[in-house]
This record gives sequence, structure tokens and C-alpha cells, in this order.
Amino acid sequence: MNSLKINFRLRRIATIGAIALLTLASIAALSGIAIAFYYQPTAAAANQSLAQIKSTIPNGWLILSLHNWAGNGIIAVSLIQIIVLFLGRQFRRSWLTAWVSGILLTLSTIGLG
Repeated sequence: MNSLKINFRLRRIATIGAIALLTLASIAALSGIAIAFYYQPTAAAANQSLAQIKSTIPNGWLILSLHNWAGNGIIAVSLIQIIVLFLGRQFRRSWLTAWVSGILLTLSTIGLG
């Protein structure tokens, strides 16, 4: 009975983690698209374009902060998600896709960060 409660809680946490990951990825994507309109990815103008986004664009500082927090949040939540999946023994064959995609998401997010 006790292991059923633990398994249920781990599945609930995994579901909440997946929803949090989707939300953070959406925020990061939308804020990244908004930043891309004004960002200049050259060695000479990158820092200047970020300063311009913060100072001249209305709520530019908020968009940059959202993008930064969402990117860091994806890394943290995906690491927690991997631990929860491991503790719930969800690395079996039926959950193999979730397990592999979680690890790939974490590694790619750390690489992009």
C-alpha cells in the first residue's frame, strides 16, 4: 500500500514536471523570438544590442529576464525530472522514450545555455 502511494506521488510529480517543462520552453521560445527582432549576433554589436534592448525597447529588460529565467529553469526542472523518473523506476521499456528524451533535452539545454 505504501509503495503504491509513493509511486502515485512520483507519477504526479513527473506530470507536473512535464507541464513545467512545456511552460518554460514556451516562455523561452516566445521571448527568444521577441529578442531576435533586435539582437545582432556579431562580436562587435552583441553586447551593445543587449544594452539597447534593455534601455530603449519598452519592457525589454523584462523580456530578457524572462528568457534568462526560463532557460535556467528548464535545466533545473529537467534535472529534477530525470531524478523523479529514476526514483519511480520509469526507465523501463514502457517509459524508455520519456527517459531518453528527458536526458537529451537536459543535455541540449545545458549545451545551448
